[in-house]
Amino acid sequence: MEQIKCYLDELFSPLPNNPAMGRVRTNLLHNMQQRYTQLIAAGRSDEEAGAQVVSEFSAPGDSMADTEQEHLAARYETLHRRYPLYIGFGFGGMLVIPILILFLFLSLESKIIALTAWIVSVLVFVAFLILVTYRHETLKKQLGLHCPPSAPASK
Repeated sequence: MEQIKCYLDELFSPLPNNPAMGRVRTNLLHNMQQRYTQLIAAGRSDEEAGAQVVSEFSAPGDSMADTEQEHLAARYETLHRRYPLYIGFGFGGMLVIPILILFLFLSLESKIIALTAWIVSVLVFVAFLILVTYRHETLKKQLGLHCPPSAPASK
């Protein structure tokens, strides 16, 4: 019976603790206890019955969820390691490209081309920075690493 409670604790640990989840957990525990009682009545040992109930009630995708979580964690670690490099590239590009365009601006007769190139380059680098930051924050939220902003301290 202890196996069942441990399984439910592990299963419900990442889920929100609210009344609806409490009802789902209670119903699942009740159904698992009934099956456990049936297996004990059929002559199974305490450990065998607990293991069989857990295997019968476990979702077939549990191992897939673990694999997907590991894949997300690996992607986050890679992005997190490269994040400062990406941010540096974005801001560096926003500093270097205008200097190159300035030379283009001075050498061309049509100043509108250089001005357009400068505006487009700034937009491209801003979009790149937004995309990198958005992806970083999205992966953090999916992994549960995101901390919501704390409430302002009241006086």
